[in-house]
Amino acid sequence: MLMKQAKILSACRLIMIILAFSGLFHSAVQGQNARFENRAVTWQNGLAGAGSALSEGPSSIWTDPAASIPGPWRFESHITVLPASISIAQVSASARIRSKVTAAISVNHEMFGTFDARDEQGALTGSFSAGHTQYLANASVHLSGRLSAGYSVILSRLSIDDRSYSDSYGHYGLQLRSLDGKNRLSLSLAAYPEGPQSYQAGFSRQLAYLPASLNIDHTHEGPFDISRTRIGIYASPDPLLDLYGGLSLQRQDVQTQSLGDDFLAGLAAGAAYRIGKWKMYLSFFHYGGPGIASSTGLQYYP
Repeated sequence: MLMKQAKILSACRLIMIILAFSGLFHSAVQGQNARFENRAVTWQNGLAGAGSALSEGPSSIWTDPAASIPGPWRFESHITVLPASISIAQVSASARIRSKVTAAISVNHEMFGTFDARDEQGALTGSFSAGHTQYLANASVHLSGRLSAGYSVILSRLSIDDRSYSDSYGHYGLQLRSLDGKNRLSLSLAAYPEGPQSYQAGFSRQLAYLPASLNIDHTHEGPFDISRTRIGIYASPDPLLDLYGGLSLQRQDVQTQSLGDDFLAGLAAGAAYRIGKWKMYLSFFHYGGPGIASSTGLQYYP
């Protein structure tokens, strides 16, 4: 019994460290509720976490429940590899079930890795794994040509060896669009059962004379913190090619004594290429000293 408790205690300490690291730019942990933002989505990884006002694909619902897709349906999958051998896999699908109603589902799994299990004397007794899985169901409605509303329910399950903790929360969203479609504003609220609520605002503007949009996002929990702001550029220089670039203002949290790493911290870049009805994504986000997060994705649209 003592051996089992020691193993679980050791695992909890490891998970606390991992959660704090993996959420450095795009999530926060309050009590037992893991706050998820779209680290798993390749194109948002390339925008440094900006772009919640864009309706790029089914995965957009993680940051804006009111995001809707063009066309009848879409499927999307992404895999992200973070420093410290943390990996995230996500699968999403959405469909237009009525002329103004879209439904979507998504599964996100974060694998923290496999760790050595030791007893109170530090002797190796085996190994165990830890992970975090979230299940999302969403519905969004076009209230008018310029306004959409959406709601997601998310079930979160944190597993450590044979122990697990489950929780659920609701995510509300609104999206406003200008008549010419060049400006978008998204507002969302994640209603967590414990701790402060999470508010997110995202703004996207099509740049004049350029095939690109400027995207600015900010997440608010508790006191105002300007470092929770992300800025990204989404460019389409060719009908088959998209390019991404971004900066997270939370870069100062990972400053080191390495000039190169400090300069690159918080910067992101990525690209997407269309082949027929498929769209392939690749992006990178620099965490500074800890290293680089790389992400690949695939989207199918009829």
